[in-house]
Amino acid sequence: MRKDIHRRTFIRNASFATVGLTTLRLPGWAKELINGSGMLPPLHNIPSDKKLNPAWIKSLYERGKPSTYLKSKNELRYIGMPAGGLHTGTVYVGGDGRLWLWGIYNDTEEGIDPKTVLWNNGTRNVSVRSRDGSAYVEPAIARNKMLLEQGFAIRLKYKNKTIIKELKEEDWSEIAFEATYPTATIRFVDKKLPVEIEMKSGAIFIPLDADDSALPATVFSIHIKNNTTENIEVSVAGWLENGANKITAKEKDGTRRNKAVADETYRGVFSDFNAINNDATKQRDAGSTCIAFVGCNAIINTQAQLWPLSENIFTQKNEEIKEADVSEKLVGNITASHVLNPGKTEAFNYVISWHFDHPLSKRLDKLPEVKGSYYYASRFKNALEVMEYIANNFKKMYNTTQLWCKTYYDSTLPHWFLERTFLNIGTLATANTYRFANGRFWGWEGVNACEGTCTHV
Repeated sequence: MRKDIHRRTFIRNASFATVGLTTLRLPGWAKELINGSGMLPPLHNIPSDKKLNPAWIKSLYERGKPSTYLKSKNELRYIGMPAGGLHTGTVYVGGDGRLWLWGIYNDTEEGIDPKTVLWNNGTRNVSVRSRDGSAYVEPAIARNKMLLEQGFAIRLKYKNKTIIKELKEEDWSEIAFEATYPTATIRFVDKKLPVEIEMKSGAIFIPLDADDSALPATVFSIHIKNNTTENIEVSVAGWLENGANKITAKEKDGTRRNKAVADETYRGVFSDFNAINNDATKQRDAGSTCIAFVGCNAIINTQAQLWPLSENIFTQKNEEIKEADVSEKLVGNITASHVLNPGKTEAFNYVISWHFDHPLSKRLDKLPEVKGSYYYASRFKNALEVMEYIANNFKKMYNTTQLWCKTYYDSTLPHWFLERTFLNIGTLATANTYRFANGRFWGWEGVNACEGTCTHV
């Protein structure tokens, strides 16, 4: 560059040249984006008139209804709503109310279903990793990820008949899943039945109460309404497989163990691992699970035989300590019954809790404050204590959760907007977030994937 050319003159001339070249090379639609003076930058790279359908725009302002997914439309298979407490792992409630995924075992996998899949981008097949969106190309199917046996069944005694149905997709002509986080509402429809059945499932969630919103547990409230003019005896059986050392246990490590537990506020089964090998206690899946009915009227069975599902699941009582080899499934079952008067509704409340305090990670050696335990483990020593805390405070905590849910969605804003606005809160109730014993909060990106200051974070 010549030294006698003034800096401002050079910049001005260079700018004119750039505009000229760009204008010559740009297509017609792009030239329209350049402002009236012919100077860059453009006014905006998105046209003000996007040619959107006016009817569609108008519909965005309508109140509408909560998003509801139906079995009849084959919409249930991919549903997974976070149903556990904040920072306590990932447990999903599926479209028919059963829990799946069970990402509570401190693994370092990426995504719900870690895999690489082939996808045709229009010109060729490319490999798509988990972090690049393989779960969007091939979504995980709920029934393929039900690691633990868990579920509910109902029994109706009406007009000298006994009707037994499991609360799963195959047993119902219609199931409707209403996605209102933090509590999903699931309706089981069979017009031949004399009752209405509705399940509410989700975690305790109380805004501004970080502790009670971070309990490793899911609450189920099953409401049954008598639509007849006669009394109906209704029973609900809930079960959960012992989940202790579910993934890593070998025969030499010990046995799974179920114990009956009861108090004036609950009846339940506490499940842990009777280790004979000390290494088994250090595994990432070493811990405990628990299922309980909130109330004092229920039958406990520490070793339920589920299949084929029969009336035995509602009548068998066994409060002995039961153990099983690691190759066998050990299932605890709690059954509650009630005589339902005409037109009345009864709620059967259950709690499922877990406790796996092994914050393993490839990067924890860089975070000295997390060498102890998870925050929930600083409050409770096992899944039994978690369940007891919820059962003893159930009315207050559950009612507050439902009040929040009702208040949030009782709005003049459109339901689609409310659902999308609240969507990201659910991420806190997954293994994407951690809260450690000293109260320190971390994201998965800063612990397992990469440094907390990496560029995409």
